[in-house]
Amino acid sequence: MAVTQVNLFRDEEKLKEKVYGELDRRKEEAAGDVNSAKKTLDHGAFEDQDAFVPNSQLAGAREKRHKTERLVGMLYDRPYFAHVKVKYDGDGYEDDYFLSDCETLDESVPIKNGGMLLPFKQDDRRPISGALFSCYQAKNGKRASYKVNDEVFSFIAQLICDTDIESRVLRNVNQYYPKPETTQVTADELLESRLDENRSDPSLRNIISTLQLQQFEIIGSDVSESFVVQGCAGSGKSQCLIHRLFFFRAVLAKDGWDKVLLITPSKLFRHYSSGLMKRYQLTSINDCSISDLYIEMLGKYDDRFMDRQYVFQTTEEYLPDEYLHEIYDEANVNGIETEIDKAINSYVKAGCDALGIEVPARISSSVISDIVKELDEAITVFDEREKSLQENEEYQNKRSEYEKLVKSLESTQRKLQRNKDELARNINNQEELAKAIQSLEDIEKEKQEWIDLREKQVSNAIAELEAISRKVDRGTDLQAPAKYAKQIFVVKDLTEGNSYSAYLEELDYYDELIGLANNEIQDITRDKKPKNVITRYQKRQEEINENIKNLGVEVEEISTKMEEYADWLRNAANEYDGQEAKSTLLRSEMQQARYFLSRIESTVFEKEVWNALAPVKEKYSIQTMEIEELADGKRKESRILYKADLLFYIRIYMKLHPSFSLPQFNLICIDEGQDLHRADYDILHGLYPKAVFNIFGDVDQVLHASCGISDWKAQTGIEKIYPLETNYRNTAAIVDFCNKQFGVKMNYLGKVKKSQNPVVISDWNEARDVIVNKNLVIIVKDKEAFEKLCKNTGLDLGNIVYLDTTSDKPEDDVKECYSIYAAKGLEFPEVFVYANGMTKNQKVVACTRAMGGLYYYE
Repeated sequence: MAVTQVNLFRDEEKLKEKVYGELDRRKEEAAGDVNSAKKTLDHGAFEDQDAFVPNSQLAGAREKRHKTERLVGMLYDRPYFAHVKVKYDGDGYEDDYFLSDCETLDESVPIKNGGMLLPFKQDDRRPISGALFSCYQAKNGKRASYKVNDEVFSFIAQLICDTDIESRVLRNVNQYYPKPETTQVTADELLESRLDENRSDPSLRNIISTLQLQQFEIIGSDVSESFVVQGCAGSGKSQCLIHRLFFFRAVLAKDGWDKVLLITPSKLFRHYSSGLMKRYQLTSINDCSISDLYIEMLGKYDDRFMDRQYVFQTTEEYLPDEYLHEIYDEANVNGIETEIDKAINSYVKAGCDALGIEVPARISSSVISDIVKELDEAITVFDEREKSLQENEEYQNKRSEYEKLVKSLESTQRKLQRNKDELARNINNQEELAKAIQSLEDIEKEKQEWIDLREKQVSNAIAELEAISRKVDRGTDLQAPAKYAKQIFVVKDLTEGNSYSAYLEELDYYDELIGLANNEIQDITRDKKPKNVITRYQKRQEEINENIKNLGVEVEEISTKMEEYADWLRNAANEYDGQEAKSTLLRSEMQQARYFLSRIESTVFEKEVWNALAPVKEKYSIQTMEIEELADGKRKESRILYKADLLFYIRIYMKLHPSFSLPQFNLICIDEGQDLHRADYDILHGLYPKAVFNIFGDVDQVLHASCGISDWKAQTGIEKIYPLETNYRNTAAIVDFCNKQFGVKMNYLGKVKKSQNPVVISDWNEARDVIVNKNLVIIVKDKEAFEKLCKNTGLDLGNIVYLDTTSDKPEDDVKECYSIYAAKGLEFPEVFVYANGMTKNQKVVACTRAMGGLYYYE
């Protein structure tokens, strides 16, 4: 039978006092133990050697008092947030459990005469905690169970309620089960009220007391389970992640916090969440960005890596969407992987050819090390042999001629390659010119078709007007005068009205296109006649083909002569060594092979991978070198490595060092996981094949267009997906605004209140007034948008700090403006969004940073 609100409040008041009574009793008992031990020590007549035990007892009593006072101090303001009364199967024993969200409480607190205070944590010492929290979240009478030493205990909830306690005062009680006949507020109203209280706090919040069933299912799911949380904006993803780590803190600590990796998007995000991480004692976790992880692992693979001439640009905020889409495209990634494999094989083959040995079936770093050692030995043997044979004049002459032929062959091959490259450029130029000419012809044809169509429309309209005029003259059609007036309007519109103006605008548009097409042709022809340029291309193409043919013959002739000299030199070497000489006849080939193989990872990256990526970077004007002018007039040039570069770099090490002992992570948690790419997840799975992955993100919050993750299962390889579709962060008014304005579909709690509706700004003056007079943060697309905002509103740049993903902790007492990339994952009480230039996803992300007040200007 349901109890009334009054009786419920009275009963919970008694239980609350019972809990506080236990805290008081413990405090008094601990103080009494100290006094007792002190009296024993003060009144006893002990020799020095006999006073050890009383002193030790006093120290122990003081330590116990300190711990007890600390415990009471932690719990006094809010000892617990929920009360669950259960009845156990079998003997029907009933007990009261009080669930605490105190982050520093690490122990269960038994209550004298029945009951127990339990912290929100899961470990082997408290298997009951998981069952109780599941029972609390289910909020029904379903049976729950837990196991202790292979013995299973089952119980059914008799009462489940929330309690609002503040410094020993019971402010409110809300009963969930059994559902009471009368309640003060509904469960949703209570939740909405608590969320409203949190919206003035611009930091990640403690969500345990507002935890919903779906969120708890994520937090409490098996620690060995890999999953993805696909959650809309404001659904509590980051909070769930941190509270999951806290819930399993004791379990995870057994393996060591160095086995847990947390990947987060930016320095600002890490600063923003640091308070909650400290509060929940999670600061020992390795918390870094994916780029920082790559750099760290590359340093582990190779202690020479950090000494190379590199500058690391770990943010992708300023890289064009098109570039990222192309660089992370699966075909491009696979193509680079193929280039890496080919390069490794070619360098190993060069080393083996220089030694005259077969290429090994499997290539690894140890195999390459053995080849380098053999090359060292072969170079030593070569030097000894050459020193002895140089006394033979005929040998010297043959060696000299052979080396001249080698240089001649290299020179001829370079000429051959230059001609082939020129031929390719020639053909490409012809194709580009042909396309440009065809484009011009197509546009001119479209223009003429448009003119013809228009002239036909005018001609038909005039003919129709004349036909109606004749009817008017004959008087045979009573409607003719009205039709005539209407048709005159049609003709005037076509010849001098709005329709005519639109026609002229369309002609101007065609003329503009024709001008652009002509400019493109002139850029190719350099103001020469296209026909003459095409003739010149064709003539030059014939010349190049003839050159290629002649140079090919020359290469064959030089190669034949080289082989003759090589046979003679090998025979001389055989007579000297007494065995067949298999290694190269050129020391330079062995030296070069040794040089490249001794630094195979950087060689493959800086030659093959760097060169393969160069055209894409050049296409999108991506800076590749940082140049520093030195005091002695010299310049220091450093390659700029972006995250994608690091990804391919680490892939080289993974291929060559498959058994390398890297720091291992058993659990990898990723926040904003949609901003990684499939290639990143492939790398992480390759580095840590046995790790459990917990990924939190939203495919609808990818900030770079056509980038990131769009299909969790396909692109991360993780099957289990937890959906979160309700926004708990923002007011209902903000969520409703986003749903209507941007076509998203987020659920929300409560009703849309007019007083909380976002304010849509109408002009620059209003924007200025809001920014100056409100205590809010600003969110823009990028630095260019920030400068435009300041210019048009007349705001002083010096009074606003601009923060991007490279920024650290913001300064105090300064108005902050965040780029959309820096604002990702953060939340603020009030926000001004300047949405100009933003994509739909960026607008949704920007608006949902506002927990309470939103001002929107586009």
